[in-house]
Amino acid sequence: MQEVTITQITYSELELLMHKTLIKILKEYSESNITVIDDNLWMTRKEVSDMFGISLPTINKWTKEKKINGYKLAGSSRVRYKRSEILDSLKNFQNQ
Repeated sequence: MQEVTITQITYSELELLMHKTLIKILKEYSESNITVIDDNLWMTRKEVSDMFGISLPTINKWTKEKKINGYKLAGSSRVRYKRSEILDSLKNFQNQ
Protein backbone atom coordinates (compact mmCIF):
# COMPACT_ATOMS: atom_id res chain seq x y z
CA MET A 1 0.00 0.00 0.00
CA GLN A 2 1.23 3.47 -0.85
CA GLU A 3 1.79 6.09 1.78
CA VAL A 4 -0.20 9.28 1.41
CA THR A 5 1.16 12.60 2.52
CA ILE A 6 -1.28 15.46 2.74
CA THR A 7 0.11 18.90 2.08
CA GLN A 8 -1.40 22.26 1.40
CA ILE A 9 -1.73 22.94 -2.33
CA THR A 10 -3.65 25.43 -4.39
CA TYR A 11 -6.65 24.57 -6.48
CA SER A 12 -4.57 25.09 -9.65
CA GLU A 13 -1.88 22.71 -8.42
CA LEU A 14 -4.49 20.08 -7.54
CA GLU A 15 -6.13 20.50 -10.94
CA LEU A 16 -2.78 20.08 -12.72
CA LEU A 17 -1.92 17.01 -10.64
CA MET A 18 -5.30 15.42 -11.40
CA HIS A 19 -4.94 16.23 -15.09
CA LYS A 20 -1.48 14.63 -15.29
CA THR A 21 -2.71 11.56 -13.41
CA LEU A 22 -5.72 11.13 -15.70
CA ILE A 23 -3.55 11.48 -18.81
CA LYS A 24 -1.19 8.81 -17.44
CA ILE A 25 -4.07 6.41 -16.65
CA LEU A 26 -5.72 6.94 -20.05
CA LYS A 27 -2.41 6.39 -21.83
CA GLU A 28 -1.82 3.15 -19.92
CA TYR A 29 -5.37 2.01 -20.66
CA SER A 30 -5.12 2.77 -24.39
CA GLU A 31 -1.78 0.96 -24.62
CA SER A 32 -3.19 -2.14 -22.94
CA ASN A 33 -5.21 -2.96 -26.11
CA ILE A 34 -8.08 -4.27 -24.04
CA THR A 35 -11.41 -4.25 -25.81
CA VAL A 36 -14.47 -4.99 -23.74
CA ILE A 37 -17.91 -4.98 -25.31
CA ASP A 38 -21.01 -5.90 -23.38
CA ASP A 39 -23.17 -7.45 -26.09
CA ASN A 40 -26.29 -6.99 -23.96
CA LEU A 41 -26.08 -3.22 -23.94
CA TRP A 42 -29.04 -1.35 -25.33
CA MET A 43 -28.46 1.33 -27.95
CA THR A 44 -30.53 4.36 -28.88
CA ARG A 45 -31.56 5.18 -32.45
CA LYS A 46 -28.89 7.90 -32.51
CA GLU A 47 -26.16 5.48 -31.42
CA VAL A 48 -27.23 2.99 -34.10
CA SER A 49 -27.35 5.69 -36.78
CA ASP A 50 -23.86 6.84 -35.79
CA MET A 51 -22.57 3.27 -35.93
CA PHE A 52 -23.96 2.69 -39.44
CA GLY A 53 -23.28 6.25 -40.57
CA ILE A 54 -26.88 6.74 -41.69
CA SER A 55 -29.76 9.04 -40.83
CA LEU A 56 -32.38 8.55 -38.12
CA PRO A 57 -35.20 8.22 -40.70
CA THR A 58 -33.27 5.34 -42.29
CA ILE A 59 -33.02 3.64 -38.89
CA ASN A 60 -36.82 4.01 -38.55
CA LYS A 61 -37.31 2.58 -42.04
CA TRP A 62 -35.01 -0.40 -41.40
CA THR A 63 -36.80 -1.09 -38.12
CA LYS A 64 -40.20 -1.09 -39.85
CA GLU A 65 -38.81 -3.30 -42.63
CA LYS A 66 -37.39 -5.69 -39.96
CA LYS A 67 -33.85 -5.25 -41.27
CA ILE A 68 -32.90 -4.49 -37.67
CA ASN A 69 -34.80 -5.37 -34.50
CA GLY A 70 -36.12 -2.54 -32.38
CA TYR A 71 -37.66 -3.01 -28.94
CA LYS A 72 -40.23 -0.55 -27.60
CA LEU A 73 -39.85 0.47 -23.99
CA ALA A 74 -42.92 -0.32 -21.89
CA GLY A 75 -45.26 2.64 -21.60
CA SER A 76 -43.24 4.70 -24.06
CA SER A 77 -42.79 5.28 -27.76
CA ARG A 78 -39.02 5.02 -27.38
CA VAL A 79 -37.19 2.21 -29.15
CA ARG A 80 -33.91 0.57 -28.14
CA TYR A 81 -31.69 -1.86 -30.00
CA LYS A 82 -29.57 -4.73 -28.68
CA ARG A 83 -25.91 -4.05 -29.38
CA SER A 84 -25.23 -7.71 -30.24
CA GLU A 85 -28.03 -7.75 -32.82
CA ILE A 86 -26.87 -4.47 -34.35
CA LEU A 87 -23.33 -5.81 -34.65
CA ASP A 88 -24.71 -8.95 -36.37
CA SER A 89 -26.78 -6.79 -38.72
CA LEU A 90 -23.73 -4.69 -39.52
CA LYS A 91 -21.82 -7.86 -40.47
CA ASN A 92 -24.73 -9.02 -42.64
CA PHE A 93 -24.90 -5.69 -44.46
CA GLN A 94 -21.13 -5.80 -45.08
CA ASN A 95 -21.40 -9.33 -46.55
CA GLN A 96 -24.13 -8.33 -49.03
